[in-house]
Amino acid sequence: MHVSGYPRRWVLSFVTVVCLAFALCACSGPSGKKLLRISTSLGPYSVMFQEAVAPELRRMGYDIKYVHKPELVDAALALANKEVDLNVEQNSRFTTSFNEQHGTKLINIQPIPSIEVGLYSSIHSHLDQVQPGQSVAVPDFPGNRARTLKLLEQAGWIKFNPVVSAEDVTAADVVYNPYDLKIKTIPPTTLINSVKDYDWVVLPGSLAFPAGMSPDQRLLGETLAPEFLIQVTVREGDRNTGWATAVTRTYQSKSFERYLQARNTDERWVSPQIRAT
Repeated sequence: MHVSGYPRRWVLSFVTVVCLAFALCACSGPSGKKLLRISTSLGPYSVMFQEAVAPELRRMGYDIKYVHKPELVDAALALANKEVDLNVEQNSRFTTSFNEQHGTKLINIQPIPSIEVGLYSSIHSHLDQVQPGQSVAVPDFPGNRARTLKLLEQAGWIKFNPVVSAEDVTAADVVYNPYDLKIKTIPPTTLINSVKDYDWVVLPGSLAFPAGMSPDQRLLGETLAPEFLIQVTVREGDRNTGWATAVTRTYQSKSFERYLQARNTDERWVSPQIRAT
């Protein structure tokens, strides 16, 4: 039997192919895992993910669930314990230290735009306004304690015991303090809400943003070393998954580049792409 000049079996085969095509279209999108759980904080890296990365992932067919973890160690533990799938708050030095201390296997898979540690003040406008007995607050921040204290040395206000490793210095290792500065180590979540209580504060980008400190209040900044660039961090076993690749490619995309350019007119962000050129 023929239909419109074609054998019936040809027509049936064509209909079968069309049905299969519709079925494949209906199933298009990410294969395997579709729900991505990310730990978030009040910092700028979570905001960047929510504004620029999550919409692209949703367009690819992924669902996004946010799990609020304001403390960096808690966020890393949640990742290690499979409570979340990724976070965007760690630098490679923190990840290495965390793995050594906890026997975990977290890995960094993509550097992202980051904000330098800065010396800020809501009271003073110049570094030369430092006076004897003034207060300086630094965050008690894993992976950043020595980094924040070293910025005070860069300002010329203190010096550390030279026999102590630069990565291990604490306020107790200060051997030269001509202004008799009162250096206070404050929990990060407390410091965010109390920056106006101190003459000077040293803040990484993850704290400066929620504390409301603008770039023009940063009186001194570090030169951001590669190991302090913030990274997309996942469990080692998820390194080559389709969803991990989707996240990294989104950060590498032209749409993300446009997003960053539109929001970096004050040059607050250090981009890993810029640093690599």
